Amino acid sequence: MIIGIVGPTGSGKSAVGVALAQRLNAVIISVDAYQIYQGMDIGTGKIKDSEKAGIPHYFIDHIPAHMPYDVAQYQRDVREKIDALRAQNTPILMVGGSGYYLKAVLHDLTFPSGDKAEAPAPDVIWDILKEKAPELLDGVHPNNHKRLFNRYRRFQSGTDVSAVDRAWYPYTLYGLERPLETLKKRTDARIDAMVDAGLLDEVTHLRQTGLSATAKEAIGYKEWNGYFAGVLTAQEVIQAIKTHTHQYIKKQRTYFTHQLPVHWIDAEGLDADAIAGEIMADLKNKASIK
Repeated sequence: MIIGIVGPTGSGKSAVGVALAQRLNAVIISVDAYQIYQGMDIGTGKIKDSEKAGIPHYFIDHIPAHMPYDVAQYQRDVREKIDALRAQNTPILMVGGSGYYLKAVLHDLTFPSGDKAEAPAPDVIWDILKEKAPELLDGVHPNNHKRLFNRYRRFQSGTDVSAVDRAWYPYTLYGLERPLETLKKRTDARIDAMVDAGLLDEVTHLRQTGLSATAKEAIGYKEWNGYFAGVLTAQEVIQAIKTHTHQYIKKQRTYFTHQLPVHWIDAEGLDADAIAGEIMADLKNKASIK
C-alpha cells in the first residue's frame, strides 16, 4: 500500500509527511514538478536536510535544472523506484502538491509520443475530438494546447479512455484542508521569507546556468522575466508571485477533489504530529475492518 499526503501549497504536507514517515518507518517520494530540479531551492520551498529527520526523500534534486524532464519521465523513474521499494517491503509515502504527476504514477496514464509540429492546429484538434471522441475533451480547456495535443495523440493511438481510472498500485490518499484565506496568508508569508532568503540571487544564478522549458514555468521563477527585461519592479514581481500562487492553490484544490479519491483532513489548528496521529488512527481502523 502506498500512502499519499496531498493538498494545496502551504497546507503543511512536508512536515506531516516526515511525522508520518517516522511512525511508519517509511521513505518519502516527493511529488513536486519543480523540487525535482537541482538549484531550485528557495523558490520551490524545498524541504531542508535539517527538517527531514533522517527520513530518505527521493526525487528532490533529482536532475539539473537545465535538463529536459516531464511527467512521462517522472512516471517511469518513480515507478521504477516504487517497484524496488515494494520488493523490499519498504513503506512508501508520496508527498506533494503536483496532482497530475501523482495521478500519472498511481493510475494507468499513457503519454503517446509524437511531434506537435505534425499535429493539426489546436482548433482543428478540438473539432476532430468533439466530433469523433468528445469524452476526450472532458476537463480540457480549448486554450490548453498541451493537453489538447496529448488527448489527440491518445485518440490516434486508440488508448482506452477509462484506463486513467484504473489504479496502477493500491493506495490511500490523505489531503490537508485549510481555509483559502489561511492558505493565502501562509503562502504570502512564505514568499516574503523566500525573498529575504535570497530568491532573486537564486533566480539570477539559474538564468545564467540555464533552465529547461519545464523548469522555466515554475511559479516564483517565471515572474522575474519582466524584472530582468526592465518592465517590472521587484515589488511588482513579488506581488505577481503571490497572485499566481493563490490561483494555483485553487487549481490544486479542484484537481485533487475531482481527479483523485482523497480523504480530506481539517488541518486548521493542528500541528504535524497531531495530523499524523489522526492518519495513523484511520489507517489502523481500515486495517481492522479488513
